Amino acid sequence: MARMGHIMSVLPFGNPFGPLVGQPLADAQVDLTDINASAFAACQQLVNDVAMDGYSASLTVFGDSGTGKTHLIGRVRKWMETQPQNLFVFVRMETSPAGIWRHLRRYVASSLLRKSSDGIRPLDMLLGQRKNELDLFADRDLSIALEHLLEGRHVRDAAAWLRGEGLPEDVLKSLFLSTPGTDDDLEVISRHIVLSICQLVRPGVVVFCLDQIEAVMSSSSDRDGPHAFAKAVSCLVEETRSAGVICCEQSVFMNTMEQILDNAAKSKVMGRRAAIHPLTWEQAKRLIAARLDTVPELAAERKRHDSGWPLTEKHFQERFPGDAAPARSVIALCKDLFDEWRLGAPPVIVSLDEALKTMMEERFAKQEPADTDAILRNGVPLLARSAGIDLKVSQKPSPLDFTARDGSVAIGICNEVNLTSLASHLKKITQSWTATTGSSVILLRDSRLPIRRSATVTQQRLTDIQANGGRLVTVSQEALEALAALRHLLSDAESGDLAHNYQSVTPKQVEQWIAGHLPAALDQLVSEFGDSAANPAKLTHAIADLLAQRKMVRLEDAARDLAVTIAEVDEAVRRDPHQFGLLGGSVPILFQPVTPSKATPTT
Repeated sequence: MARMGHIMSVLPFGNPFGPLVGQPLADAQVDLTDINASAFAACQQLVNDVAMDGYSASLTVFGDSGTGKTHLIGRVRKWMETQPQNLFVFVRMETSPAGIWRHLRRYVASSLLRKSSDGIRPLDMLLGQRKNELDLFADRDLSIALEHLLEGRHVRDAAAWLRGEGLPEDVLKSLFLSTPGTDDDLEVISRHIVLSICQLVRPGVVVFCLDQIEAVMSSSSDRDGPHAFAKAVSCLVEETRSAGVICCEQSVFMNTMEQILDNAAKSKVMGRRAAIHPLTWEQAKRLIAARLDTVPELAAERKRHDSGWPLTEKHFQERFPGDAAPARSVIALCKDLFDEWRLGAPPVIVSLDEALKTMMEERFAKQEPADTDAILRNGVPLLARSAGIDLKVSQKPSPLDFTARDGSVAIGICNEVNLTSLASHLKKITQSWTATTGSSVILLRDSRLPIRRSATVTQQRLTDIQANGGRLVTVSQEALEALAALRHLLSDAESGDLAHNYQSVTPKQVEQWIAGHLPAALDQLVSEFGDSAANPAKLTHAIADLLAQRKMVRLEDAARDLAVTIAEVDEAVRRDPHQFGLLGGSVPILFQPVTPSKATPTT
């Protein structure tokens, strides 16, 4: 590719073409409102219809990967800032089917409490003048929690309750809130809270913008996730009169929903539709120019050149020979070309392995104990699948969440902060599982939530379970953060939000990479679920360690040194061709491929 002229070797400003994925809760760097204007108008029409007719409805916004669905949600959010009578709720659907309502509850609560730039919460605008009416609309606990928040009392604990986080019994008493009952179902309670808040906001509209819907699927063959999602949307539409639900999904996922949902569900979830389209070349040129004009240092200089300067059209026409291209692909190419011009050197081209490692590191974030339930419920199936462990999600109602090893191991998430609730959960586990069934049980709990010795009932029930062969596994914060990062990475791939060298990274590619690169923090958790002697994830790490020392080794020698079969080594190597190489022949040789660190991109 011909080198473009530049003002100086390294220019003192950043790249106007990043990040590649929109952030709906932040103002967009550039928004050309005529691009995908019809889809935006459909979103506006949905909200206006719900407000005027008094009946909830949904809209499915669909398009190919990278065409701007998440960016559109940001445009809707910006438009709704002018409507204080309505509530905007942005939800990344990175959740398990069993936890959808708890997931929605948390996002609804966060949206009510999120302060605007002038420090005002939507809660204050929507309910500030209706404090005396709360007991007429909501149940006792919800009205009390909202009253605390509106009056500025016990704000931290009341907000935690509203989000669905567990609270110790003494805190609940201080807030005059009920202690959870032994038969309470958190999903049922959370659904009630979400529906009640929709009722409270009337005559305003609660606009749910549900992004990355594909993430509710635990695997490409999963049908429980789409069914559970459709059921939740149908409930919002049927049982409220103030919900406008905007569902953003890839075209291929919409085809999946078409195939597995019945006509009644499709009518409620997908009755209204709006398409997101790739950019035409003319739209792409205007978007490029608008992005470049956000750099003040370039603005004056650009007036003396054509509209695309310092980039040239030929590079785009070579990359996108047709008259349409996804917005993200255009921006990604511009990002690389601009860096080459700005820095005076071609960009470093990294392998997919290196790119995925960086992507995962970018997704590491601090996780609080309140996040642990969702992380484990959503991440354990991915962890087991990546480690080659057969794991099934328990069908409700059940106090246990998963089974592994053909049902010989049952797994339960026991992360209650309220120890009375934990004792109740342990009692249900004891009743549904005994050692006579021939299975063992694993209880998962955040290591940051110790169980007090004074909680005698809880301690006794835990002791009884352990005496019958069960065990409590405390999960470290590091393991939880690693698991959350891996699930976030896969969710982005499932929703088409990962790209490498201008191409989407598929969920299969991500899962293959995860299988060979499980963080060490997750080793203990993996070994608890499966037979550690034959664990694929551990074997992959062992092969990598062996090759780090010896570079090349005969396949049979590697199997002998690792105390596994030749077939197991062969399978592990073929499962991760980016990390391992195998020379065939009468004496197969295992080696570590060498990937060039730099290359000049082709156009």
